[in-house]
Amino acid sequence: TKHAADVGADAIASLGDSELESDGSGAGETGGFMFQRLAERRPELKEELARLQAELKVDLATSEAQASKLKVWAITDLGFHATQRIVRAPQPLLALRDVAHNLPAAAATLTKGRLDRRVKREALSNAEANWSPGYSFATINGRELPLAGADNDYFP
Repeated sequence: TKHAADVGADAIASLGDSELESDGSGAGETGGFMFQRLAERRPELKEELARLQAELKVDLATSEAQASKLKVWAITDLGFHATQRIVRAPQPLLALRDVAHNLPAAAATLTKGRLDRRVKREALSNAEANWSPGYSFATINGRELPLAGADNDYFP
């Protein structure tokens, strides 16, 4: 992928001389950021915001192109691949955050690895357990915690 340093003056110039580019809705939103509003609030950062907007557009286009290249058979096991990455990570909570926040961009790399049948089997058995809808439970190291009390504050 391209980075801010790779985004040339042409891309920045295409954003306009005095205003940040709008996506047609008038909001100037790119990647969830409202660049026009940010530029109004911080006019001294207008050039940096234009660079960031250009970089986000390049990154979004790249991730959309990668996501469109995924085959249907790869998407069917995407959740199992994500689960495998999370449970095998040295810091599973950080891996969960990263996968959840970047799933569209990470989908192509998640599906390239080989899926361990044991991970898939374990996930399917957990999903098929006899838990009724709305059942709440918590486990630590495979042991179920009793959920007594309204606040369930186990770590004061």
